[in-house]
Formats: sequence, C-alpha cells, structure tokens
Amino acid sequence: MRRVFWIGGIGVALLFAGGSARGAAEIGVRAGWLDANGEVFPGSGEIGDGGVYGFVLALGLVPEIDVEFAYERYRQEFSFERGIFEETFFEGEGEFEDQAYLFTAKLHLPLLTGPLDLYGGGGGSLHEIDLHVDSEEAGVEEIIDALSEERSEWAWHVVAGAGLRLPPLPVRFYGEVRFNDVAGENTPNTASVYAGVNLYLD
Repeated sequence: MRRVFWIGGIGVALLFAGGSARGAAEIGVRAGWLDANGEVFPGSGEIGDGGVYGFVLALGLVPEIDVEFAYERYRQEFSFERGIFEETFFEGEGEFEDQAYLFTAKLHLPLLTGPLDLYGGGGGSLHEIDLHVDSEEAGVEEIIDALSEERSEWAWHVVAGAGLRLPPLPVRFYGEVRFNDVAGENTPNTASVYAGVNLYLD
C-alpha cells in the first residue's frame, strides 16, 4: 500500500512540475519532537513525546505552491499499570513505532520579500504502525498476542512554517509545526515541531 501511495503521488507531482513555470526540486532531512496524544489500547495511557526524524522531497508547481513527500519515523517506549482487554486488567510495557508517509501541499504567503518565507498547508498521510506489548503477569499471553500487531492507518494534517534561504548557497533552512488527525480509534493524534534543511537540485 505504501509503495502505491508513494509512486502515485510522486508521479502526479512530477507531471505537474514538468509543465510548471517553477519546477524547482528539493531534497532534505529534518528532525524534531513529536507528542502522541492518546492511547493505543484501553488503559495504555498516553504514549507521550519523543524524537522524530525524516527525509523530504519537495517539488515546486508555481511560485506560490509546492508539494512535498516525506518519510518520518517515531518510536517510543511506554509502560502502563491498568491496561484492559475484554474485562481483564493487567500491567506491563510496550513499544510503539510509527513510520509515516506524508503528502503535503503548501501555499507560500507573498507578504515578505527577501530570504524569509512564510507558508501554510495541509495534506494526508499513511501510517505503518508497529505495536509490541509485554507483561510479566501470568495468564495474559493471549492478551499480549492480541494487542501486539502491525496495521496501517490514514490521517490528515495541517502545517505552518517559516523558511530561510541564504543565496548563493543552494539550501533552505526551515522550521515547522504540524497537527495530525489519525482516522483509527487506537492510534493517537500527534502534534510535532521540527527543523530541517533542503538542498536545491536545479
């Protein structure tokens, strides 16, 4: 599924970028902090905040609009004291990993001239979730097996940021905040803040 998501999205973007007046391409990396606001199963507690990093491909369509494809990875360990599954309470620990494949359209605001750039936008994402749960309590092996799983979830997000170009260097530095709303009931929504640097390819 993620392969179809990436190939289809990048193909459409390349089609538009090839016929656009701008057609600028960028690749880059970013890193920051992500807060997962919610439970992954009843009683797990909030997953909490931790580091997130990613890789970016951005394509300019017109001077004010570009599209971005990104991969991000977030991994967090957690513990719980009152998990519940089918009326059975238990305690233990777990590991939550989210590999996200994001598509974002960004509108750059023509309010400033010079190297500073302000923008906002939104888009969708595919999340490959890997959840592992463990407990030292006796008699909960079937519960652990039922809760530990791999699954895919869709989400939408909004983003706002600022970028800084430093001619004649072919790079752009930026910082962003993003809010992510996941469709699945047992996948937490997230808020993240991160900084990155992109390299111009043209």
